Amino acid sequence: DLLNLVPVFRHPKWVDTEFIYYPVAFKPTQQSLGIFSVNFHGKIDWTPKSFGELGFGLKNFSFSDNSSAATQNLTVSLVIAYATAGIGFNF
Repeated sequence: DLLNLVPVFRHPKWVDTEFIYYPVAFKPTQQSLGIFSVNFHGKIDWTPKSFGELGFGLKNFSFSDNSSAATQNLTVSLVIAYATAGIGFNF
């Protein structure tokens, strides 16, 4: 209802959310410290043949390597925030 206050948003809309969690690391000597992805996505149909999309999300890749060959434990962490936008045509 809030979006319908703006005339350009008075069309059918869809939203979805996706969450993916990876509980297992790549090798037996590695430990997962939180590898996941969460995504929010919205779509609006302006006409029967055209639509717009917006989305944003967060990805986290974090694990440690506890191999016996390493002199010290190695921990790697990467967090990425992103946004997407697009237009499309149904055919």
